[in-house]
Amino acid sequence: MSECSQQRSNLKDDGYRMMKSVTLFGAEILLAIQLLRLSLN
Repeated sequence: MSECSQQRSNLKDDGYRMMKSVTLFGAEILLAIQLLRLSLN
Protein backbone atom coordinates (compact mmCIF):
# COMPACT_ATOMS: atom_id res chain seq x y z
CA MET A 1 0.00 0.00 0.00
CA SER A 2 1.40 3.38 -0.96
CA GLU A 3 1.89 6.16 1.56
CA CYS A 4 -0.79 8.31 -0.01
CA SER A 5 -3.57 5.72 0.03
CA GLN A 6 -2.61 4.80 3.59
CA GLN A 7 -3.16 8.42 4.65
CA ARG A 8 -6.42 8.58 2.75
CA SER A 9 -7.83 5.53 4.52
CA ASN A 10 -6.75 6.98 7.86
CA LEU A 11 -8.65 10.17 7.04
CA LYS A 12 -11.70 8.12 6.12
CA ASP A 13 -11.50 6.23 9.42
CA ASP A 14 -11.23 9.49 11.36
CA GLY A 15 -14.20 10.96 9.53
CA TYR A 16 -16.25 7.85 10.20
CA ARG A 17 -15.31 7.87 13.88
CA MET A 18 -16.24 11.55 14.14
CA MET A 19 -19.59 10.97 12.44
CA LYS A 20 -20.31 8.11 14.82
CA SER A 21 -19.51 10.13 17.94
CA VAL A 22 -21.49 13.14 16.66
CA THR A 23 -24.46 10.87 15.96
CA LEU A 24 -24.21 9.31 19.42
CA PHE A 25 -23.91 12.77 20.94
CA GLY A 26 -27.02 13.96 19.10
CA ALA A 27 -28.96 10.87 20.15
CA GLU A 28 -28.02 11.43 23.79
CA ILE A 29 -29.16 15.05 23.61
CA LEU A 30 -32.48 14.04 22.05
CA LEU A 31 -32.93 11.44 24.78
CA ALA A 32 -32.16 13.97 27.50
CA ILE A 33 -34.65 16.44 26.01
CA GLN A 34 -37.36 13.79 25.97
CA LEU A 35 -36.63 12.80 29.56
CA LEU A 36 -36.82 16.46 30.59
CA ARG A 37 -40.11 16.84 28.78
CA LEU A 38 -41.50 13.75 30.53
CA SER A 39 -40.44 14.96 33.95
CA LEU A 40 -41.97 18.40 33.30
CA ASN A 41 -45.38 16.99 32.39
